[in-house]
Amino acid sequence: MNRASGKTGLSSRGVWGLAILIGAAVIMTVIAALPFYWHGANSAALAEAQTELRFIEAKLKSANGNRRAGLTIADNIDQLFIQATTSGLGQASLQQILGRIAEENHMVIERAQPLDIEQRGNLAVLRLEIESSGSIEGLRGYLHAIETGLPLIFVNRAKISAAESGDGNPSDRLTVALQVEAYSWWDATP
Repeated sequence: MNRASGKTGLSSRGVWGLAILIGAAVIMTVIAALPFYWHGANSAALAEAQTELRFIEAKLKSANGNRRAGLTIADNIDQLFIQATTSGLGQASLQQILGRIAEENHMVIERAQPLDIEQRGNLAVLRLEIESSGSIEGLRGYLHAIETGLPLIFVNRAKISAAESGDGNPSDRLTVALQVEAYSWWDATP
């Protein structure tokens, strides 16, 4: 090495050797870090699986503690369905039921729009879009009566907004748009 000339003193073979040593050190570092990365990925999946297992165990314990009698052939399930001889009559009956429930809860039905009927044999899935208005107490009673009464009626979608008064301010009345679904079943085709 010549200090007077300012050169580092590494020959081309020395630089090559130093590059190999640095490369080997980088490769060894990556190899040493791989088990930690792999363990981290596996521990996250393991924690998720354990959470799911705890959830399933809790559901099983709940189901075992809740020994309710299942349906038997003697049970009358007709009350769960809208009674009609055709799907069209079932749709009309659904409208009538919802009108009665609205009236009982001081709600006003402004529009009732039948939607497509899905029919499979003697079973029809009846869908209806209803717009109504009333107070918050009336709406609470209306929705409660729909979802807990018989026949079974399900609310698939609800949009609730405050109705406007004549001066442009919100009023105490609510406007409600519901999409409901019920089932109609009959013994024989007419």
